[in-house]
Amino acid sequence: MHDDFDDNPDLEERLKCDVKIDCSNSKAVAWVLRSLADQIEQENLDTGFHDVKVPNGDKVGEVYLDYYAQSI
Repeated sequence: MHDDFDDNPDLEERLKCDVKIDCSNSKAVAWVLRSLADQIEQENLDTGFHDVKVPNGDKVGEVYLDYYAQSI
């Protein structure tokens, strides 16, 4: 997924993350954010848009991830 950055020691992996959530339940929003953090940490999400859903499966927003490299 982001292994190309490991090949060049002069590049640093960066991540831009834009999250849009519209939900009236603050506990559900907290759950969504924890879930997104886990998925990002486990490298389960690639660059691009991804639906954001609460535990019952309802879509409440989207997240955009952009993995890129920057010279150190």
